Amino acid sequence: MPFSTLCSSLLLAFTVSTDLLGLVGGDHAFFSALNRNLAGRVRVLCTTPEAVAVCKASARFDEMPSVDSVLDYYLQHGAGLLSPRDRASLLDGDFDRVRRAVTRRDYSGVSLFPKADDPNYFLNNYLLSLKSRLPDPAKGTVLQASDLNDRELAALVDLASKRDDVFLSGAPFHTFLAKRASLREINVLSLVSLLAVVAIGFWLFGNFRFVVPTLLTLLAGFAAGTIALFVFYPAPHVLTFVFGTSLIGLGVDYCYHGRSANLLKALLSTILAFSPLFFAHLAVLGQMAVFSVTGLVTIFLCVRSR
Repeated sequence: MPFSTLCSSLLLAFTVSTDLLGLVGGDHAFFSALNRNLAGRVRVLCTTPEAVAVCKASARFDEMPSVDSVLDYYLQHGAGLLSPRDRASLLDGDFDRVRRAVTRRDYSGVSLFPKADDPNYFLNNYLLSLKSRLPDPAKGTVLQASDLNDRELAALVDLASKRDDVFLSGAPFHTFLAKRASLREINVLSLVSLLAVVAIGFWLFGNFRFVVPTLLTLLAGFAAGTIALFVFYPAPHVLTFVFGTSLIGLGVDYCYHGRSANLLKALLSTILAFSPLFFAHLAVLGQMAVFSVTGLVTIFLCVRSR
């Protein structure tokens, strides 16, 4: 399958985004700050010492500050920056509750501040008073990392599927799984589209001589659209490639009606239809416009040059 092979190779070789928070747009300061703290951090909850050792052998993790190292400081100086519940726990000497709360928050990753700046989440709790509904493990260690590669993510996903003392959290894991799922969807959509193209073409022309020039033309359009995407967007969203399979249907019409005098008018009308997306607030819509317009112009030029 040329389309699925090309698309799979591009998604594996280049950086694509599967971040849903990123679709909101960078103009919203709150979502941008939240996205920076959540999107790139990997969290692995290990409920046994053995699980900690196995995970550390599979991937690289950051060194996290000790929970105990700042408890005394907050007890003496944090009265103005503590939620009522945190203040009561410290005054009562209930450090175990604080440690368990920090473990749950480490795993959830729901915080407006980096772990290094707010290691016990006291400031976060004070500002937001968030109530976690996550598990409350009696014992547990959360390993965190922000720059794991696909090989390390795959190893951790495999560990979590085989062990009952390893739990995964964080956008990178969902990104990894979404990329694999997107590749499958693109393969299926491309296969169905191309089979339909071949069937309709045989019905129209009565032979298969159209297949090779049509496939080469569609490949040229797809490649041009992809190159344009990576030129204008360092990490285009994976949804652009999923919806980009519609380029096959549009491009086939150009191939079948290549000698029509109205083909240029069809191209211009399609470009006009996509043009408002260039000014859309959501970046993914602009990416779809760049991909589709560049691909269609390339297909038009290929058809007219025959």
